[in-house]
Amino acid sequence: MSSTVLRDLDQGLKVVPPLSSSAARLLSTSEAAAEADGDALAMMLEKDPELAIRVLGMAGTSLLGLHTPVASPREACLALGAARLRNVVAAAAVIGQFPGDADSPRFDRHGFWEHCAATGALAYTLALEANEDAELAFAAGLLHDVGRIVLDVYFPRTFLAILRYRDRHDVWIRDAEAGVMGFDHCLVGERVARRWKLPEPIVQAIAWHHQPQRPEASHPVTGIVHVADVLARGLQVGNPGDDAIPMLCEQTLTRLNMDWNVLQRCLEQAELYLVEARAMIHRSLQPVTLAG
Repeated sequence: MSSTVLRDLDQGLKVVPPLSSSAARLLSTSEAAAEADGDALAMMLEKDPELAIRVLGMAGTSLLGLHTPVASPREACLALGAARLRNVVAAAAVIGQFPGDADSPRFDRHGFWEHCAATGALAYTLALEANEDAELAFAAGLLHDVGRIVLDVYFPRTFLAILRYRDRHDVWIRDAEAGVMGFDHCLVGERVARRWKLPEPIVQAIAWHHQPQRPEASHPVTGIVHVADVLARGLQVGNPGDDAIPMLCEQTLTRLNMDWNVLQRCLEQAELYLVEARAMIHRSLQPVTLAG
């Protein structure tokens, strides 16, 4: 990708709002500093009531934090620790950028987020199997297609052209994105995620989940999200933008030490997580009402 295209893309993406100052500070705090001063993390979260409500709503799920609800930002910070808290903040802050009550006549946004939730739940299960960070994998799976919702919400004319191209040529929506823009939602998502300073493994998964064999896709979570995305499409949960099922990268399966028997076992284990993930995403998409 030429520097000119990237510069023009970054210029256009300036219309996408930054994350809240509290979310940005929480995400930029080093893990060592955060672990050393949990009170400071709690104070940052308390300054952003909307983010705090979203974080507390997510933290109680076994997919992103704890198995029991927490009642306050301070409890969440102490119980989760810095690394897990950043995963929860990343997911909550990004979803908060896209209100679920504003549906689109062009695109099924609720169906889109259901697909993302399913990808996250499957990534969680696969990460457990691979002995990788399961909560990080869930957050990465949940946010893997964020570039597509950015296009729908902030570039509606371009996204409408993409959908028309998809329907006219009967192609995968990613090919339609490339046909209209010269690049796809992965690049859009990566550039936005870097502006938001999301954790690097999540940025990698956003950028390379369709090309996990690339050398840039060095973190295992990228391969896990790739497999989870293919499985979620196969299960037909939600609406990723088309009904195609991409090819599964065999090289990635080998690297994760998985085979089709392992995938079948993970699918069976993921059933309850899928239900929980869908319920969580529906709660997260509700407008936040602040007291008083």
